[in-house]
Amino acid sequence: MDDLQEIKTKLAHIEKLLMGNGVVGVAEMARRSFEFMLTSKKAKNGLLDWAFRVVILTLIGFIAMKLELK
Repeated sequence: MDDLQEIKTKLAHIEKLLMGNGVVGVAEMARRSFEFMLTSKKAKNGLLDWAFRVVILTLIGFIAMKLELK
């Protein structure tokens, strides 16, 4: 009987973890992050584009600093 109570307690804990117990749960956060990744892959401003922009901005900043120091 103790094992059954322990299983029920663990199930209740897992349910609260997944459903969020009134706040956003793990399953909802995973769904939202998956949808965000899908939209960022479809959009023009995807992660690869932002990485390219950061690299270009870093290079331009480096060149500007070298020119300013001369």
